[in-house]
Amino acid sequence: MALAVDPARAARWLPPGLEIDSWRERAVVGVVGLTSTGLTLGERFVPTGRVDQVNLRLYVRRPEPDARRGVLFLRQVVGRRGAALVARWLYGQPAETREVVARLGAAGVMPRPGRWTSYAWRDPEGWRVVGACAGEPLADVEPGSEAAFLWQRTWGYAARGDGTLEFRLERPVWRVWTTTDHHVDAGLDVPGAEPLSAWLAEGSRVRVHPPRAIA
Repeated sequence: MALAVDPARAARWLPPGLEIDSWRERAVVGVVGLTSTGLTLGERFVPTGRVDQVNLRLYVRRPEPDARRGVLFLRQVVGRRGAALVARWLYGQPAETREVVARLGAAGVMPRPGRWTSYAWRDPEGWRVVGACAGEPLADVEPGSEAAFLWQRTWGYAARGDGTLEFRLERPVWRVWTTTDHHVDAGLDVPGAEPLSAWLAEGSRVRVHPPRAIA
């Protein structure tokens, strides 16, 4: 789920070395649910069992040295404590352990047209949710499209203290489903945030390279 926000309001989240990567003059915040069964660290795949999680991300770029496009992780809600610890300790991500309930296509792992995929998590204030109903079958992402802007990201960023960590995300290009309906209640305290679009992506293994400080 993508939300359009005022770039001036979103700029308060930026750590050193990054700037807003805007879509049609608006900053974009993503609320993304995902399910993984392991983590590829360098050349090694580490099985973790099923981990459901939701992350809140800001779409950014690092202008130097080569205009890298990525996502800045603002919050990560993880259903298993061990996975949250790895994300926090190794990659500086703002990860926390919460109860997460994923409903994947209602009848299986892969979404189907007309069926909902949703992720709900329990915050102190109550349950939050993000979900979408699959529309057209899987399709390739068209270059220059909004889907390409959202999904073709190969760098991750996290604020650590007064600095910034960067890590490369290596994966194939994902195909996506369009959606016919969506719902989000993420507790995002950003006045003027407006729904932009919702997508479902097929996913794959993702190789997460070691982080390094850039600022």
